[in-house]
Amino acid sequence: MPLDVAVPGSVCAAFHLSGQICTSAERFFVHKDVHDEFVERFVEATKSLRIGHGLEQSEIGPLVSEAARAKVQRLVADAVEKGASIACGGKIPDDQQTGWFYEPTILTGVTPDMEIMQSEVFGPVASICKVDSVEQALEFANRSEFGLGSSIFTTELKEAMMAAEEYQTGMVWVNNPLIDNDALPFGGWKMSGLGRELGRMGLDAFRQSKMVIIDHDPIVHDWWYPYDNEVFYSSDS
Repeated sequence: MPLDVAVPGSVCAAFHLSGQICTSAERFFVHKDVHDEFVERFVEATKSLRIGHGLEQSEIGPLVSEAARAKVQRLVADAVEKGASIACGGKIPDDQQTGWFYEPTILTGVTPDMEIMQSEVFGPVASICKVDSVEQALEFANRSEFGLGSSIFTTELKEAMMAAEEYQTGMVWVNNPLIDNDALPFGGWKMSGLGRELGRMGLDAFRQSKMVIIDHDPIVHDWWYPYDNEVFYSSDS
């Protein structure tokens, strides 16, 4: 997959609405062959995002509460303490001290066992883990107890089909993250919930099902009571 597409797609997936949507991309598994270039371009694109309130030109707004920001700060600090590095962001913006703002943040050197890779961050943080193969990326991704949505950027049909089959999530996006449609079922696996919204399956949740059997040619059936003696085991047999 050309990084010209994968990088801006990842920026949007990670930082749309400051990462405060349930389908936001929080964990990134990047192949070692493109890892360094991806990170460099990801950081450059992320630094171009503008931070501010909704009445001015900005892509990154505040978090919903002080507690939400404190959780993000704690998870980032924990990852850094355990060996991750901050490629950009990682702090409160100097010019945004009012409101619960936090800079869009990219972490590198993240490992699957870190808490930030096991939690729902719900903030503008992208954690990057370097992997050796698509198979390893899928293995690491599926370790999470959550399973709402997942994405993959690839031009290899085999990799796309592998991801669609093996991701333990209710939704999979190939080369176009976060897309949804009212005609498609929305929902997750594992700790991300049961059932579906939208689409035919979503409508079924609001319906009362009823079974009706109509025999248009009524007869007396041979399985009705009383049974013929022949159906019983004889004591003489």
